[in-house]
Amino acid sequence: MNQPLTAADQALLIRLGEVGRVVDPVPDHVLELGRAALALRDLDSDLAELVADSAVELAGVRSGGSETRLLTFAAGDLAIEVQVSPGSGRLSILGQVIPVPPTAGGVIRLEMRNGARAAANLDTLGEFRFGTVPDGLVRLRVELPGATAVTTTWVSL
Repeated sequence: MNQPLTAADQALLIRLGEVGRVVDPVPDHVLELGRAALALRDLDSDLAELVADSAVELAGVRSGGSETRLLTFAAGDLAIEVQVSPGSGRLSILGQVIPVPPTAGGVIRLEMRNGARAAANLDTLGEFRFGTVPDGLVRLRVELPGATAVTTTWVSL
């Protein structure tokens, strides 16, 4: 039955919403992921999916103390290998685009959750580096001359 809500019904729904926000608020990371999902990717680029993450693969395994995290993204024949290392309250990212771009001029862009962006040129081996990256959600965008851009999914560092 589709009956219009009465003023009392509307007031009750508003009150229940208020109680829900106090008793069981939406966690900040869920809100952050929701915002990121709305800006998932650029329509003019291919999406590179996360296919390997050492933080997930080694969960529950005792390690030698290394906090370095290895990530691999893939889109078709293109892979983006990323090493994330902590240091001095910030993270550093070292990575490589595989296969090595056949021409010079490739750029990789880093987008962070707060909208901040950084860019690095790919060297002759397809390698790149970002020296100071805050933790949180990030994504990478590879732009190679004459090719469709490739954007990774958002990942939390």
